[in-house]
Amino acid sequence: MNLLSVEQITAGYGKNPVVSEVSVRADEGEIVAVVGPNGAGKSTALKAIFALVARMAGRVVLEGRDLTDLPTHRLVGAGLGYVPQVDNVFPSMSVAENLEMGAYLTPSRATERARQVLGIFPDLASAEHRRAGTLSGGQRNMLGMARALMLEPRVLLLDEPTAGLSPAYVQVVWDQVVRIADTGTAVVVVEQNVARALRHAHRVYVLIAGRNRVDGPAAEIAGLDLAALFLGGAEHRAHDSSAPVEHGGVR
Repeated sequence: MNLLSVEQITAGYGKNPVVSEVSVRADEGEIVAVVGPNGAGKSTALKAIFALVARMAGRVVLEGRDLTDLPTHRLVGAGLGYVPQVDNVFPSMSVAENLEMGAYLTPSRATERARQVLGIFPDLASAEHRRAGTLSGGQRNMLGMARALMLEPRVLLLDEPTAGLSPAYVQVVWDQVVRIADTGTAVVVVEQNVARALRHAHRVYVLIAGRNRVDGPAAEIAGLDLAALFLGGAEHRAHDSSAPVEHGGVR
């Protein structure tokens, strides 16, 4: 059984869908990257999973439990975490206070859990008493991830965590993503840097014009002509997202 199964989600703003019949799955400890050209609907798909945009069809299932009709605040309690690309920290609060806010459902465990989380993010441990607004962009993104981890989510959704960062800090952030996955949390990450995503992800989904176009193990996706695919110049078979995913090859 998959840890997370997103089944043929159609969602958008108003009456017009931005993504149509998008499916994604993630297993325990797996890094799943969602890539595609600008405007492909990657971030909207992530928001739809987390009930931040209206879903018109599809299901979200976590560990066999159908979460489709749950509002965002209940998804958090059910085991989903989400870190947006912007506004992902409280800038006037310290690192420690941000983490405490992240444990709002389990305040009695906040101190213990903060120690565990800071063990994953050594850069934050040394800045525990600094205001979040004084951190670098990379440190703020890591704090957003750390705060989301305070409730021990089974799946963490990350929306472009390396956007706008220097190359050096991009690698630092990806190192933390790997460390999070090593704890058993599944990570679904939207990433514009396709090469970086292919380097670190176990599995990759390519979205084109709001739809699944191709997916499979990162090594096999790396063998495709993604530039041509993004530009629409290559003919690749679109996949039936409702069919089982085969581990041995691109589905």
